[in-house]
Amino acid sequence: MMGWNQLGFPDPGTESAGRLFCYHDLVMVVVVFVLILVGWFMAVMLFASALMAGQLDLTIKKHETLEIVWTIGPAVFLCVIGFFSLNNLYYMSGSGVSVFSFSAVGHQWYWEYIYEPHSNTNMIPGEAPLSSKLNLLYSEWEQYSANYDCSIMTGSAVSGYDSNNNSKVSQKGPELAKLLAHLVYTISRLDDELNKISVGLSRACELCNAACGDFSKLHALSAMSDFLESLWDLVLKCQGDLIKPFEELIVSSSKECSSVMDEVFNSVLQMDEEAKKEELRYDSYIMAEAQLIDSGEVEFGGFRRGDVSIPCFACCGVKNEVLVSTADVMHSWGVAELGIKIDAVPGRVNSGFITPMTPGYYYGFCYELCGSGHSEMPIAVVVLNMDQYLMTLNYLQQVV
Repeated sequence: MMGWNQLGFPDPGTESAGRLFCYHDLVMVVVVFVLILVGWFMAVMLFASALMAGQLDLTIKKHETLEIVWTIGPAVFLCVIGFFSLNNLYYMSGSGVSVFSFSAVGHQWYWEYIYEPHSNTNMIPGEAPLSSKLNLLYSEWEQYSANYDCSIMTGSAVSGYDSNNNSKVSQKGPELAKLLAHLVYTISRLDDELNKISVGLSRACELCNAACGDFSKLHALSAMSDFLESLWDLVLKCQGDLIKPFEELIVSSSKECSSVMDEVFNSVLQMDEEAKKEELRYDSYIMAEAQLIDSGEVEFGGFRRGDVSIPCFACCGVKNEVLVSTADVMHSWGVAELGIKIDAVPGRVNSGFITPMTPGYYYGFCYELCGSGHSEMPIAVVVLNMDQYLMTLNYLQQVV
């Protein structure tokens, strides 16, 4: 945490901040080394006449090895720095599911914090009807899959009916059972038509093969036309006897499913309305200097132009997701001690993750110039243990 008269970096509150501080030290070592090396060469060249009079070999016009070294050397340094930089960026991108989540909305010139109901186990309302409906649909799908696998193992679905077209087993869907019985009956009726068509096709093929003149070709074509007409009549009969009952059942089922989905959609809207009522929302303003003089009003550190009316709260030891957006111009929500900086861009919601390791107070600022009140948008984050975190949010929901 930050302290008075501090010159260096504060103690890192997250592993990401520790990585960034170490990366800063690495880059500073490289920069200091390069500055010393370049400064030494410049001093030699500027004061050569005084320091090395007569000791320089002025006959050397080129040196390929030296040129290769001062070309490849900086590239190696840049590759090393870039490797650690990309490693830190990959680690900071975050992965997995966060335990808690809150939103930070930038305004001119204050921050607004929003905690959704799902971010607090004690703030979650009772189980909504939507979950029970989805569980019911999932159970139905499991039963359907089990019945389908069973039908594949025991034989085709048609084998479930006897010669009198009666169902051997009781079906949970009476409409589907009735439709299947009608299908078996219709297929048995079409057997005779299929036999007639096969006979007509055989006769037409024989006549086409035996055709040897104009008259015989005409006779064969007439037989082929008769076959096509009988085939078309069979297609129309199949459409009337087979396809239409399926279409009617599909239409009726789709109407029932649409009513169920409408009910589910209404449940989602109802849950959204309830969530808006249950969410915790408050504004965080900078504390005036006159208030900092009174020690009784100072609750969160008392830093000049760093303390706020109500700070942001995060849970220690777990992953917290931060959703940053803006209601007007560009802002930037950043806390150096937590190793996070997220830009607030109009029309977008950017996210980041923090996993605080130590409870305490952490301070940040708006890192994007956003107007005349830019310096009056401090950020104060209070990291609490799990029980204290949940207790604090429940208390704020009652008093804010």
